[in-house]
Amino acid sequence: MKKLIATAFIVICLVFACNMFSAGSFPYAEIYQYKTNKDSLIYMFELLKISDSSILVPEGYGFDDGLRDASGHWYYIYFYNKRRDEIMLTWVREGIDNTYTNFAFVAVKRREDVGNWKNINKDFDRSGNKARKAEFKALILDRLPIVEN
Repeated sequence: MKKLIATAFIVICLVFACNMFSAGSFPYAEIYQYKTNKDSLIYMFELLKISDSSILVPEGYGFDDGLRDASGHWYYIYFYNKRRDEIMLTWVREGIDNTYTNFAFVAVKRREDVGNWKNINKDFDRSGNKARKAEFKALILDRLPIVEN
């Protein structure tokens, strides 16, 4: 009986510990896939920012779109949610087989907070997470001239 209880305890601990071992650099990101190449998708976001300056991160915060370095895998794009006064971190990356491009909604932070990013799908309760994803969809995704796969 003690052996059974010990085994059950270990299994339960492992299940809860799996969260600490999530794969990848952005394990909680909300991933969207588009059947287009990376450069075309980036261009669509640039056009969206040109057509609506309210989604631009205010100047002086140092959140510039682009690769972190020449060998970077993720092209980072930052958006501003004026209603919540939050900066939204996203990235674009070609899919594994290059037939689609991944676009990820990664995290948000209050504009005035230093650091303190809150990950989508991790740091919010269910209703807060659902609300932020719905706002992101309405503010950004629904305005793209392409539909998600």
